[in-house]
Amino acid sequence: MKKVKNYYNKWQEKLAIGVSILYIIAVTLCISLVSCSTYEPSTRVVPEIWSHNMSESLNDVDDMIEWMEWDIHEGVIDPLYGELYIENLEILRLRILAEMEAEATATTE
Repeated sequence: MKKVKNYYNKWQEKLAIGVSILYIIAVTLCISLVSCSTYEPSTRVVPEIWSHNMSESLNDVDDMIEWMEWDIHEGVIDPLYGELYIENLEILRLRILAEMEAEATATTE
């Protein structure tokens, strides 16, 4: 019974770490997107500023992937959870790249 309880406690710790990391990622992305925003109600967002914000977001996602890989390597987070976070970050990265490409084609037309 003690082994089961010990396993349960370790599982809870890993889950708490995973949730904490997800929270940090979400907050970082929100801050990155909001703090770089230059939107004013009376003006239009300039494409160069938009692409700069997207570039910053892309850099943030790349950094988070690198941090997660390091946390997996160091044993801070369970590899299964870490790989899931990385997979989701890769999807986000592809969406940002697609948005940047769409914006680039829209400005050249």
